[in-house]
Amino acid sequence: MARAHPKSMAAPLLLLLLLCSATSAAPTPLPTPPGPLTQLRAAAAGYLGQAGSAAGDLLERLSLPSAQEKIRNAYKTGAAAVVTYTGILTDQLYHWWQGEE
Repeated sequence: MARAHPKSMAAPLLLLLLLCSATSAAPTPLPTPPGPLTQLRAAAAGYLGQAGSAAGDLLERLSLPSAQEKIRNAYKTGAAAVVTYTGILTDQLYHWWQGEE
């Protein structure tokens, strides 16, 4: 009985493996067209992006030290107030859930 050489069997085995793996692939679904809500969301995001970049450009052109100082102070004051009131609200919620002991 004649024996097949291992190198001569490699090509048919690779071809068989290739054919078997190609048939098990699932077909790719066709992309669905975007709905009106998706289009509206994309348009709104585009407009907000444009408005944000326009505001950033305006702030870059307004390089007045006094205006920047006022904005910085307003931010610090507002941030401090938010932290204070968030702490008060957190404390109130904690005591509401835990009750008086």
